[in-house]
Amino acid sequence: MLGNSARGQATQLNVRGAIADSAGHSPLGFATVILMDATSGKPVLSTLSKDNGSFELAGTPGRQLKIKVNYVGYVSKEFNLPPATTGKSVIELGLILLVPQSGQLKEVSIKSTKPFVKQEIDRLSYDVQADPESKANDAFEMLRKVPMISIDASDNIQLNGSTSYQIFINGKPSALLASDPSDVLKAIPAATIQRIEVITTPPAKYDGEGLAGIINIITVQKKDDGFNGSQFGRYNNTWGERGSITIAAKEDKLGVNVFLGAGHQGMVNQEAGSQIITSADLVQQGNNLNGGNFRNGSIGLSYEADSLDLLTATMDFNHRDFDQDQYRNSELLGAADSLLQSYRLINTGNNTWGSFDVSLNYQVGFKHHKDELLTFSYQFTSFSSSLTNEVVIADPFNYTGENYDQQNGSGSKENTFQVDFVDPATKVLTIEAGGKAILRDNSSNFETENEISNGTFVPDTAQNNQFSYHQNVISVYNSYQIKLAAWTIKAGTRLEHTAISGALTTGSPPIDQDYTNLLPSAAIELSLSPTSSLNAGFTERIQRPSLSQLNPFANRADPDMIITGDPGLRPILNHLFELSYNSYAKASIRIGIDYNYADNTIQNVTTLLSDTLSETTYSNIGKDRSAAVNCSFNYPFTAQLNFRMNAQLARLWLAGVYNSSLYQNSAWQGGFDASAGYKFGNGYYFSATADYFSGNVYLQGKSNGNFFHAIVASRDFDNKRMNLSLTVYSPFEPFHEQVNTISTPDFVQSTTQRNIMQNFRVGFNYKFGKMSGNIKTNRRGIKNDDVQNGDNTSNQ
Repeated sequence: MLGNSARGQATQLNVRGAIADSAGHSPLGFATVILMDATSGKPVLSTLSKDNGSFELAGTPGRQLKIKVNYVGYVSKEFNLPPATTGKSVIELGLILLVPQSGQLKEVSIKSTKPFVKQEIDRLSYDVQADPESKANDAFEMLRKVPMISIDASDNIQLNGSTSYQIFINGKPSALLASDPSDVLKAIPAATIQRIEVITTPPAKYDGEGLAGIINIITVQKKDDGFNGSQFGRYNNTWGERGSITIAAKEDKLGVNVFLGAGHQGMVNQEAGSQIITSADLVQQGNNLNGGNFRNGSIGLSYEADSLDLLTATMDFNHRDFDQDQYRNSELLGAADSLLQSYRLINTGNNTWGSFDVSLNYQVGFKHHKDELLTFSYQFTSFSSSLTNEVVIADPFNYTGENYDQQNGSGSKENTFQVDFVDPATKVLTIEAGGKAILRDNSSNFETENEISNGTFVPDTAQNNQFSYHQNVISVYNSYQIKLAAWTIKAGTRLEHTAISGALTTGSPPIDQDYTNLLPSAAIELSLSPTSSLNAGFTERIQRPSLSQLNPFANRADPDMIITGDPGLRPILNHLFELSYNSYAKASIRIGIDYNYADNTIQNVTTLLSDTLSETTYSNIGKDRSAAVNCSFNYPFTAQLNFRMNAQLARLWLAGVYNSSLYQNSAWQGGFDASAGYKFGNGYYFSATADYFSGNVYLQGKSNGNFFHAIVASRDFDNKRMNLSLTVYSPFEPFHEQVNTISTPDFVQSTTQRNIMQNFRVGFNYKFGKMSGNIKTNRRGIKNDDVQNGDNTSNQ
């Protein structure tokens, strides 16, 4: 399956070159390059140059061909190609210089507009650097602009309406984003991000990626030249302050990248409540308080021993320590609102977690072909979490519950070994193959103590236990990419074997699971013109439950609503089909449709244990179907004024049997994000954004929708090295009441939080230093993306 294929007489002619400005030799990206028949003048094939000005076209030997290059504001260039000879497969044109137009055009300012969104064969990407707001915003705010990504009123990131996805930084998972990525992304300046990719049809080299796909954040790799960096800071009158510093340095063959971030959030007080309606009505009203500190960082090293050997190492860390307090007045009401029971709940809780990873990569090149690569990788990852609940019951009326303390210490350690091989066998065919071993050890140690007298606590043996869970995944993959004149095809398979063992110290029987899956994927792209294409894809992926979903710890932060995991959860097999049309002329348009189905999906399910007690857990009971339409549109009305909009509409069908009851739910789900920006003179920029999401759909219920809007004003200083900004969030909506509702034949349960929406932020970004060389990174590395994310009911 591997190796160089035999090369005979060339059946295809490849033409390569690069487009640049004639004065400064600066590259011209998105220039139109047309390969034409020299006799008839008819186009044979066309393409757009890349950001670095390079391009490649394929023709057929045996006839005279010529090249024509167009770029707005420059004089077109046209010339004949030298005749192809037998066995010659490549013509290198080198640097093609274009001359700026003169004459009357000197009085007219004409600029080529770079498209924000670009579709590739198996993914789309949002060019953050092309967006003027990247100077003022953080990474989290830029996610709102990316097609198929939405953010709800609680700042939860969703991809295609799903929380089942992975977030990568530079193509690999990072300890920076191991838990609650929203906080970390708010501390990363958007100016350090090159683009954000949504990988909708992950190829075979990726592990099972989740139901929706992969969000891949690519940081700026192209440096100016020696030493440079940037400082980023922001203050929000509600959510506190965050800041970071980014530094890059290169000396000879050694390169270093450093990112350090920190933040503080004061205790934010938001009204909250819940209700369980049965024969009686349990009503809780009170407040949630949340605040604390976090710090995170990343260090990357690169050593280029020679032109063929590259050593890289990265280390990421993240630590978060937040107090999470709850105060509730609880009342059980009977007929005619008669008071049957009441008490006051005081829970002073804390959630602390930390993550750390270190990875080593050795990349070997080959003299006969610079793009043929062999990479050996190792990664160690550690995650730990500590949750405490100190619950006090005050002023009880007909309530017999006692005070109690809870602790849950959980964590995981992971060793990963990987080898990857990339072989550009011919100019048309590229082969990739590799193998991987992931060895995971997860654990949770939890205990509850009940107060039997004033200040005296005794262990609750029924709720004290230790949980261990071991998961080993061995996999191999092989994929092929064929690039023809107008067609590009990428297809492959991945074979994965999973062995699982686990047990509680006391109680449940041990867990023993063993399964093997063959996972295919395929993507096809048809180029319709230099600026348009049709894309289609199919993927089948496996998704394993996370520790938060498996952990049997019963979280009783609210004694009336218990949240727990299920150690017996099994993986999900997901199937996704998609088709899209993409056009990147002056108006950038993408229209996509997709169909997604999965059986045995993991669903949140809630059971009523008594009139005043419910239990929420996870179970493999769901059958999910969804059909969606996604649209994105970008249009620069002038060089100063730009309009952008993303929209999505999906129909969801969910069904499952739980506790002998059949649940079915079908609904429409969708939303949009639109913004308009205007560049004034002297570095001033102004934009307005509106964002709507209709809410989530669950097997047993739904959540309500939310509307978000913001106004951004910024200005560049010091020759664009410094940017100051002011952002006003939701000036016309001070609060939003977020409601999650569960509805069954036996009961209705709802939880409500009154989120603070109206706030403002001031920020700055300052760049310093200069470099003259790029810091190299290996092209292949470890991507552990086979485990499902948890959601907001995590019980870690």
